[in-house]
Amino acid sequence: MYPNMFQALGESRIRDWHERAARDRLIKQARRARREAASTARLPRLRAGSRRTAPVSSAPADEQATVPAERQPAGSRAA
Repeated sequence: MYPNMFQALGESRIRDWHERAARDRLIKQARRARREAASTARLPRLRAGSRRTAPVSSAPADEQATVPAERQPAGSRAA
């Protein structure tokens, strides 16, 4: 009778350890997911496909129009 009683006690303790380990794993996974969600929430949100635009020149429009005319052609066409 004693071996069966000890076996039953051992089995119940082992079962409890396995259940506790499974709960601990689930808790750890939930905490990790919560931390990752919080860290991604802190990142700046960009729209998909959005690109940064070129900076706008502070020169007046008439000066911007004359810049290409003042440049010399490069390469074999120069001079």
